[in-house]
Parts: sequence; C-alpha cells; structure tokens
Amino acid sequence: MGISCWTAHKAVWSPSRTAIRYRKRDITYQDLESQVAACSGYLRDRLSVAPGDRIAFIGANTPAILVLLFSSARIGAIFVPLNSRLTSPQLNVMLDNCEPKAVFYTTPFAEKANACERAFSEITFCPLQEDGEVRRDRAVVMSELVKTETAISCDPNRDQNVPALIAFTSGTTGTPKGAVYTQDALTFTAINGNNTYNMRGRDNVLTFLPMFHAGGLLIHTLPAIHIGAQVTIHEDIEIASILNEIEQNNITLMLAPPAFSKQITAHADWNNTDLSSLRGVGIGSTFIPPEIVQAWLDRDVPAHQNYGLTEGAQIFAVPWSEHRKRITSAGTSMLYTQARIVDEEMEPLPPGDVGEIVLRGRSLFSGYWRNDEATAAALQDGWFKTGDVAYRDEEGFFYIVDRKKNIVIVGSSNVYPADVERVLTEIPGVIEAAVVGVPDPAAGEALIACLRMEESENLDIDAIIARCNTRLAAYQVPKYFICVDDFPRTSLGKIKKPDLQKLALERIG
Repeated sequence: MGISCWTAHKAVWSPSRTAIRYRKRDITYQDLESQVAACSGYLRDRLSVAPGDRIAFIGANTPAILVLLFSSARIGAIFVPLNSRLTSPQLNVMLDNCEPKAVFYTTPFAEKANACERAFSEITFCPLQEDGEVRRDRAVVMSELVKTETAISCDPNRDQNVPALIAFTSGTTGTPKGAVYTQDALTFTAINGNNTYNMRGRDNVLTFLPMFHAGGLLIHTLPAIHIGAQVTIHEDIEIASILNEIEQNNITLMLAPPAFSKQITAHADWNNTDLSSLRGVGIGSTFIPPEIVQAWLDRDVPAHQNYGLTEGAQIFAVPWSEHRKRITSAGTSMLYTQARIVDEEMEPLPPGDVGEIVLRGRSLFSGYWRNDEATAAALQDGWFKTGDVAYRDEEGFFYIVDRKKNIVIVGSSNVYPADVERVLTEIPGVIEAAVVGVPDPAAGEALIACLRMEESENLDIDAIIARCNTRLAAYQVPKYFICVDDFPRTSLGKIKKPDLQKLALERIG
C-alpha cells in the first residue's frame, strides 16, 4: 500500500498514541492522519497539484515536513525537501532542476523564500505557520486545514513504483543531483530501519538532524512512523536541549553523527544527564574514530556505527549484540540490501581486499532526477556504485576506508587521507585533522594536513612529522601543515573536502 496509508492505518489501530512531539505539543496518530488527509485535499483542490508534480519545502525541522511527504504521496506527487542553509541563488539551482508546483516555507526563512519567489514567478510560494504563531497573509496552518479542506483518503491500490521523494545530494555549485525514491523504496527503507533497530511502538525517537537530509528523514524518523512509534522533533541542533530532552522525555533512539556526538559528549551537562532511557544511538558517517563510539559505551549507552548515503539511507549497521566488539566496523548489510566490494572492473574482491562498495536492493534510489548522465555513471548492471572505499572481513562486516574521490596519488602510490587523519588525531594537542591533496610538480600530488589545535600558536611541525614517520610510510607523511579555526562542513557536520582544499591552497600560496 502507499506510504500515506501508514498514517491511516495507525489512526485506526492506535488513534490516541502520540505520533509527533514538537514544541512541547503532541500530535496523535489520529491528528496526523487528519492533517495528511486535509493537506492532500489542499494540494489537489487549491493548488491544482497533479500526479507527478513536485512539492518543495524550505525551512527548519517541523511536523509539516512529514505531513507534506505523506500528502504528496497520497495524491501521487513528489516531495522535495531543500537544504534551507543554502543561499537563495543555490536554492534556485535546485528549484530550476525540480520545477516544483509549489514551495512551502517556514517563517524564519521568509526572506530567503521571497528571493526565490522573485526568480520563479510561475511557482506558488506558501508560507507555513505553526499553531500559536501570529497569522500572516496566505499562511498555511496544517491543523486548520482540517476545518476547511476536503479530506482525501489513502488509496491502497496506488502504484508503488512511482517517485515519492527527491533528496538532493548537494547544491553548492553547478547542477545538484536529486536522488529519486519511489514509494516502494521508502517502504523498504522503513522496514530496514524497523528490523535493524528493533523498533517498537513504545519507542520515542529524537530527530534533531535536519530532515531535508536523507539521514534525518529516513534512518529513524520515517521508520518510526511506519511502526507507530513517537517522533520528538527539534527545530535546531542545540546540545543542552538535546541532553535535557533525553532525560526529561525518555528518548529511546537517536542519531548522533561524529561531529555532534563530540559536542554532546564534551558538553558540561554530559556527565550529569540521565541517559538510562536510551537503548540505542546510531553514529553514521564514513570512517568514525573509535573514541567517539567509546564515549557512549562508557556511559553504558548502546552505540554503534551505521552507514548510509543519500542514495540509500539504510545500508549497514552493527547489530546490537556486537556493538561493543566491533566499534571500528560500519556493520553488516541490512535486510533488504545487498553489498559487495569490487575492483575497477566491478569484479567482487575477497575478504580483506580494499575496493569500492556497490549496492542493490529495493530500499535504494532509482536514479537522479533529470540527470541521465549521472544515473548511468552511478548504476551499472543493477548495482549502485557508491564511490566509498572499504573492505569486509570473513564474517561479512564492512570497514570504511575513505571516499574514492578523496584518494590522493603521491608519485605512484595511493594515499587514503583517513589513514593519515587517524594518526594525526592521536597526537596530543590535535583536536581534529583533515587531509587533502594539492598539485605538486615533483610528485603529481602532495598532502596538506589541516589541523584544529588546542593551541595553534604552539604548532611544532617537526614533532608532528617525527610522530608521523613512526606510523606512516614516507609517501603518506603530509608535505604541508596548516592550522585552521574550524572546517567547512555539511549540515551533518561532515568536512567539505573540496572547500577545504581551496582554503589550503590559498594558505600555502
């Protein structure tokens, strides 16, 4: 059945159970279904949204994101959450690509949305407001649509192989890539999450990662709605508020990528916060330093790595029974995902050999929106080429090495920056390290180590090089070392290597 039938089903079976908690207000599953049915009517009747049309969103986390996703799916439209942290010109690139029928936006992003509206007069821009906010002209309040709009019921016979979601991988330069998920793919994404995290109706999932990103929307949030659990939504990433939410409202599951795990476990309230309700914390990224996972384990919180990407959010995870024994592993394949490690000719490699991760399964994206060239490059013989480099052990557990595009060729030798970064972060005084490659007349490429130091003015390059020489081959030792106050990051806290490379080149001249 269509994904919008999830809310209709739960409205019958558990109508009074809390589906969403937001700004200290509860939305029951009956409330959620009523809003989805009314918003579906609003989209169809007021905005003339037809099957295949796109509905975009610009804003911070809000229950309206989920209402719009399910409402769009109910009438056969496609939901497109956009990265609200981008500038208006950057958003315009995405809008030009997906050509939405309408764009919904929240109050804090009105100025940015208005700038986009001036560039796209043919698109209907709809301001969204929450209950209790002062009304503005044209404002849409989801709870009030229930009083005015024709409710549309879910259709259990709707085609599941039609697009339901476009998740953009990036949008900072050039034409972004929009990963297309069908309703079937979203269903199996949810099933993967339910099985992997042993989700139950009594779970309370904390969502503070932005839901315009596949990680924030698809790893825990959507599976929680599928199983009938509660989702507690935070608009922003505020560490003290996150810790307070865990203790005061019995959060059971959450995602905390490395950058945010570091902030949480380093916070002044960390040691005094009651974490006993947490039965699982997922820490997804590429390579994750073991100490990030260990900080949670030291507080007796089950924590594990998981691996996913925009084109497939639910790929690997470490089973709960293994979480203390395999803190350096990204895990093993989820139920409806197949994975291989292959060479350049797409031939499977044996355990221990490093190669590219390729994937297939019903939970994956079906291609890039209006980008046949990128789709053809990424999908080969039914397998999705992730661009991530890893190896697996004899028991089928995967270990991430680095991004393929991050590999630096020094002379004739491949260098995985993550290998160098692991050594650098073990050096006293180094808070964080990132290594990039730059052109070099002698070796083709050279390594630059960008370091966040406790005391940058006391950078002892000779001591750092000496330490590197004891742990790394000569060609792996960076040629240049620079200090930075912070790194350019994505919305999930990952370091943006291309931007860092530009910064590094400017610094070394």
